[in-house]
Amino acid sequence: MIVGCMKNEAPYILEWVAYHRAMGIDKFLIYTNDCSDGTSEILDRLQDLGILQHRTMTIGRATPPAIRAEPVAEGKRDPKRGMGHSY
Repeated sequence: MIVGCMKNEAPYILEWVAYHRAMGIDKFLIYTNDCSDGTSEILDRLQDLGILQHRTMTIGRATPPAIRAEPVAEGKRDPKRGMGHSY
C-alpha cells in the first residue's frame, strides 16, 4: 500500500499510478490539499474506477501530512474522521 500526498501533480498522476501498479502495488490512499490543476478531479475519477482512494484535507502548519496519514494507513484511525475532508 502507498499512502501519499499530492498537490498539483495532474500531468504525472496516470504514469505514476501505472508504474506502481506494474511494480505490484495494488492499494493507494492519496491525500490532496488545495489543488488547482485538476489533480483532485483525476484522483476522484480513479477512485470512481476503483483504482485508488482519494481524500481531500486541509492541513495545519503544525503537522506534516505524511505524519497525519500514517495512523490511517495502519488502521488506527478512520480516514473520514478528523482530517477536514470535504465531500
